[in-house]
Amino acid sequence: MQYFNKKRIQSLIRRGILFTLLIFFFSLSAFSLSLRIGWQNIPKDKFVLKNNVLYVQSSALADAIGADLDWDPIYKCVIFYYGKAELKYFIRSGKVWFNNKFIQTANKAFIANGRSYIPLRDFANIFGFKLKYNPTKKLIYVELGLATLENLNILSNGKTRIIFDFERNIEYEIVEKKTQHLIVDFFGSFIDPPRIDKKVNSKSLKSFYLVQFNPSTVRAVFEFDVNTRCSVVPENGSRFIFDFGTGESTTLKQNTVAEKPIKESESKTEYKRKGRKIRVVIDPGHGGVDSGAVGIFGGLEKDIVLKIAKLLGNKLMATGKFEIFYTRTGDEYVNLYDRAKFANDVKADLFVSLHLNSYKEKTVEGMEIYYFDFSEDGYVRRIVWKENLDPEKDKDKIAIRVMKKDSYTKESEKIAKYLLSEIAKDGLKVRSVKKGEFAVLAYTEMPSILIECDFISNPVVEVRLLNGDYVNKLTDSISKAIKSYFENN
Repeated sequence: MQYFNKKRIQSLIRRGILFTLLIFFFSLSAFSLSLRIGWQNIPKDKFVLKNNVLYVQSSALADAIGADLDWDPIYKCVIFYYGKAELKYFIRSGKVWFNNKFIQTANKAFIANGRSYIPLRDFANIFGFKLKYNPTKKLIYVELGLATLENLNILSNGKTRIIFDFERNIEYEIVEKKTQHLIVDFFGSFIDPPRIDKKVNSKSLKSFYLVQFNPSTVRAVFEFDVNTRCSVVPENGSRFIFDFGTGESTTLKQNTVAEKPIKESESKTEYKRKGRKIRVVIDPGHGGVDSGAVGIFGGLEKDIVLKIAKLLGNKLMATGKFEIFYTRTGDEYVNLYDRAKFANDVKADLFVSLHLNSYKEKTVEGMEIYYFDFSEDGYVRRIVWKENLDPEKDKDKIAIRVMKKDSYTKESEKIAKYLLSEIAKDGLKVRSVKKGEFAVLAYTEMPSILIECDFISNPVVEVRLLNGDYVNKLTDSISKAIKSYFENN
């Protein structure tokens, strides 16, 4: 009996040693792997193999792809801001929030030693990255699928035109636009070498350079004279055109306006129409398949702004001074150009587009009002493209459109500032008046504004917006401000 016990103990020890060796070799095999994301090698202490699934620390992932990282302690989720995309990884739930919808992933993110770990394959699949494995080097490689800059053209003839051609469609963002420089980011893009400097030394543009700002973003920085006017037009998703010129050298103004002067009635807006009420087109943003921004409690921008639009319209009509038109009255998608065309067709005196804002900082709140401010060159190209006009044969028609839009822009700015000032008097939180090249405002032939009523990304604001009292107060204030403007101008 004693011998049997001793033999059994020896057997168990041998099995234990064998099991330990198996674990050791398995671990050795796992940690002999190397990981590279884009061009960045990930340190071995930043990733772990668990149940045959490779997990990477969220901070290492963000650094490698050039994303901003945030943590929401309330909902326990890691947030990646990659280009214009937002991805939320909820810890230990397998749920991911991406492109305004939930996705159920095969593997769950987790936290260990105060660090969050993200399943690499699921993460790559969401963003469309490719995973590759080199068995010889035991290297796992993640291809970010970046679009390479294929062509860079510089054209100069009085004005200067810079053209960037990427190999496929990408997104861009104007980071900063000031009197003597312009900064633009191109997301999901790549240049080689990582910095390209160009000296132009034209009257309008001094120089510019491109730099690989982070692993997935190319940044363009333009330096120009204080009197230079610049415009950015994405001709399509892969070609971007930058025009630089001084006001004096604008051919359109010199040649066409002198040939055909604009009549007073064509260049100025007329609000007080004799024999009829003031016509206002209210445009509830988004609709149908386009939900717009989505709040954390499930509130949809398209539904809330439709409610605001109808209530605002009813209150304006109740004054007896306004005739109200809507670009949509139900949950339907309406093309941006068709919204503007509708306002033009009914000969509106004011176009008001209603939206809700969204931002990564969840405490931001308040109203912002935008008006359309265009670069003349960019606006001309839009007219030519949309209306199939010939730049030479139809230059008089184009000139009239540009001059009329210029007067509408000034009136739009005036209305935006007046409304925000009046709304602030009612105790509502307001932020500022801003200008931007919104497509829905670009083609309107009357003063036009876009109101970001508040931030649905703020959970407190979302609850208010879903509450009838706040929406009622909001529409009261906007309607009073519009009525007051027309009474005093």
